[in-house]
Amino acid sequence: IKGLMRASGLKLAPDGSLWLGESFPDGRIWRIAEPGQLIPEQEINRESLETGDPAIATLPAAGRFAHEAIAFSHDGAYAYMADAWEKGCVYRLDLSGMELQVLDESGHWVPITDTTEARQQAKLLHGQGFNHISDMEMLPDGRILMSETGAGDILVLDDHGEQARVSEYLHDSELKHPDNLAWDKARQWLWITDSDKPSSLWAWHGNR
Repeated sequence: IKGLMRASGLKLAPDGSLWLGESFPDGRIWRIAEPGQLIPEQEINRESLETGDPAIATLPAAGRFAHEAIAFSHDGAYAYMADAWEKGCVYRLDLSGMELQVLDESGHWVPITDTTEARQQAKLLHGQGFNHISDMEMLPDGRILMSETGAGDILVLDDHGEQARVSEYLHDSELKHPDNLAWDKARQWLWITDSDKPSSLWAWHGNR
């Protein structure tokens, strides 16, 4: 697909659709309903939001911010996203009612009423800020790992419905800028790319 702006976040949803994020302040989520049937050489118009295939469309409910990190809950009820900037917040989209919520400083999910101004509303609602979350990956127990690239941390989001808790999962002084994450089910390892210069690949086996 051509015509996107800073394409970054990419994740297959439980319903088989493909979600594609744009990582800049006014970024959108684009949803491809049937990626296996996508006609090659598609092009979109970001101004008119017109596409050459009706299966490709924006997802306004997902909000406008720097979309890099995307994950889905085990039961397919929620999509989790993060605003990839130095004061970015974590969001949850209820996929049944298509309601966007931001995680506030007290650990509660608070509704965003204007998704086109999600970043600004999150600030007014005292959204909990993070330093550039670049990726999310779901653990087998349903918790969501988040790479906080600007802080050098791997965090874990434990969602309990109306409230959620974020805590440290991994911190190592040699891990400078954790970026992409991949959970290895066979080995029970976490693969991590470090986007420092020079870059490196880590395998975390759970022991400090």
